Amino acid sequence: MLYSIIYIEREVNLNFNYNILLIILVAVALLIIFARVYANYRYTIKFYAKGFEEGFSSSEIRTLLSLINKCEILDSNTIFTSVTVLNKCMSLYMSGLRRSGSTLSLSDQVFIEKMNKLRAKIALVSENTQKIANTHFIDVGQKVTLIYDGKGIFSSKVLGNSDKNIALEVPRQVTKTPGLPNIKKVFVLSSEDWLKKHVSVYFWRKDDACYVFDTIVNETGTFQARDCLYIEHSNKLERAQKRQSIRAECHIDASLYLVKSKISSLDDIISDAYKCIIEDISEDGALIRVGGKGKNNIHVKLSFSINSVPVEMFGTIKAVEFNRNMNQSRLHFECKKVSMDMKNTIINYVYSTVSESEIERDMAIRRSYSQS
Repeated sequence: MLYSIIYIEREVNLNFNYNILLIILVAVALLIIFARVYANYRYTIKFYAKGFEEGFSSSEIRTLLSLINKCEILDSNTIFTSVTVLNKCMSLYMSGLRRSGSTLSLSDQVFIEKMNKLRAKIALVSENTQKIANTHFIDVGQKVTLIYDGKGIFSSKVLGNSDKNIALEVPRQVTKTPGLPNIKKVFVLSSEDWLKKHVSVYFWRKDDACYVFDTIVNETGTFQARDCLYIEHSNKLERAQKRQSIRAECHIDASLYLVKSKISSLDDIISDAYKCIIEDISEDGALIRVGGKGKNNIHVKLSFSINSVPVEMFGTIKAVEFNRNMNQSRLHFECKKVSMDMKNTIINYVYSTVSESEIERDMAIRRSYSQS
């Protein structure tokens, strides 16, 4: 009897040890399999994880991977960190939709909206890491735009930047001849006309943003044998026109209405239509030319058509350039409200207009004030 009990206990122990060994072997085998799968697919796993984190669905992530492969991008994860890479993939996706000739489905619109949000996020991160604090950091050779109240808009560039002041080449004003867009007029004031005058200076740092500061021309003279203006430094350097989307030059007839607030509806219109021309456009804003002197910080509705599709954008006039000689203003319009389908109509138009070389060279973000 005692022998039987001992035998049974030994058999139980053996079975228990065998089960433990079997579990360990299975666990080791699973770990090996998982390690091999992870080694082979770790980049894909990482890509999917990042895609889910940015709000994309599984099918949308597969579409992103397909676009990346077609664009021959070596590191797939750069689409989550590079505006240039994302722009290239978006351009290819839009081209495919245009070739198909079909209207944008709801899933297409949602996917485009997600890509736009990602692009804005990437641009904002880049913007915050590259911004400068004051005018001492402006590079020699930097192109600038000067607004001289009562005289108009002038272009110049930085010849030198010292602790004392900034040397600018004598500014020029370039205007187009009405009806003859290829003929331009150049107007130059003498150096003395600038002396002791207050000016606003705008400049765009590549891959960063547009900046503006107010200053005074405190001296005229020469710099390296070139006539120049010397302007004072400023610690009040502000960012302007923080555009994070691709803009396309255009010539679109439009109507401008005053409204009660920047997110108004049709019921809030408080003026008749002002006829205007849209000179460049993106889903988050536009550059508008209108007769007369415009006003800053007013709420408007912009109404126009793209390829016979009506579009309405509500927003705010953030900056005004007034040309006294032509009695015209260029309004920098920031969009605050536009429907998803209308936004995608604009995006489709922009990507059909802007070339790939422009996208890669400038990220198609026009952050500085263009000349009249």
